[in-house]
Order: sequence, then C-alpha cells, then structure tokens
Amino acid sequence: MTFKAVKLLQPAHVDMLWRMCNIDDGLVVQEVSKGSNAEILGIQEGDLIECMNGKCISTTIELENTLMSLCKGPSDSQNGHNAEVCISIGVFHTLKKYRSTRELTANVSDLGEVIARGTRLLF
Repeated sequence: MTFKAVKLLQPAHVDMLWRMCNIDDGLVVQEVSKGSNAEILGIQEGDLIECMNGKCISTTIELENTLMSLCKGPSDSQNGHNAEVCISIGVFHTLKKYRSTRELTANVSDLGEVIARGTRLLF
C-alpha cells in the first residue's frame, strides 16, 4: 500500500473529509496492490488508516515507528524461531462511511523483521 497523510492533502480535501466523515487525521490509502493482504482484508484506495494497535497514526513516520516498536519488544522466539504478533488496524472505509478493525498476524524474527504470514506484509 501507499499512503498520504491527511494533514498533507489540499486544504479543500481536508475540509471535505472533516465535513463528510468528521475526520482530520490519519493516512489516506492511495494504492493497494492486487492480491495483497490489504486487499484481502478489504482495504481500498481512499480508505483511511486511523490507528494501529490502538495508537493513532498521523504520518508515515508514525506508521514506521509503530511497526518498528513491534520488532523491539521482547521476543518469545528461541533458536531462530519467529514470534507471532497481532497487529490491529483501525480503518475508516470512505465509500461506505463506516469504521472497522482489521487484524493481521505477523511473525517477528530474531533479526527484527516483520514478515507477514502468507505472501506479503500488509504495509
């Protein structure tokens, strides 16, 4: 997926999001790869990523920091095995105007990489 922070949109677009959806923060999904976990989870272009694991996400830097913090936590992995983590993503679906929480299970390796179960990482 690719994103753009709501705060970096044109003022008229921010105003429209506020008036129509009561949203002035988050990441707008600009592109979703075909067959990706995001597409499987029902995330579409124009949707807004509002939070991850309960933490508000306003910028791509905050998104990266949140993902990195998953890698820095204590690992249950032993002998090179990966620890599983659950990532909860708060999404506002702009076309249907509703919020949902999507869950993604990922593996965190001893090297601190987040590897999606299946084929691709969500972000």
